[in-house]
Amino acid sequence: QPYLDALVNFREEVRTLAFAHKGSDLSKALLDKCDALRDEALVEAGVALEDRPGQSTLWKLSTPEALRKELDERRERAREAAVRKALAKVVKIEKDAAAAEEFLSKTSPYAEGEYGSYDAETGLPKTTKGGEEIAKGALKKAAKKMNNFKKQRENFLKKVPGGDVEAHLAKLKEELEGARTALKELQG
Repeated sequence: QPYLDALVNFREEVRTLAFAHKGSDLSKALLDKCDALRDEALVEAGVALEDRPGQSTLWKLSTPEALRKELDERRERAREAAVRKALAKVVKIEKDAAAAEEFLSKTSPYAEGEYGSYDAETGLPKTTKGGEEIAKGALKKAAKKMNNFKKQRENFLKKVPGGDVEAHLAKLKEELEGARTALKELQG
């Protein structure tokens, strides 16, 4: 069927030109038209095209009903993959936002009321809840806890653009809202 070979070759040349100018509006429009030809017009004519990266496109004859079913299944798989990707994005942004909120709310590694008093300069505990002086071993543990806390905060700040955690959190909340909306739209 030479007419199908000619049509497939023409479509392949158009796709090659569009990929050569990828990113342009014309390129997107051409690729959309090539996909519409493959997924709509040719499906109704009983012709299936299989785009193979780095190889020529294959065509085969089938019934329009079978091709529509195949196309619907392919679209559903693509939708499911998009939902998984969108869900992963939401989870990541939620995790990043929770870390930023914790950074802003937690200014000490010690639980409230864990110790009686603290050194104003170092932030290390000076006395127990009962007002007794901290033992050397307990002070050493508290110092280690403080150092780990400071390192975690420094590492977190390195990840924050400009070091402005509040602005970063506001941006994350905005991104989260958009990501959740996109996820809901994909889920239908």
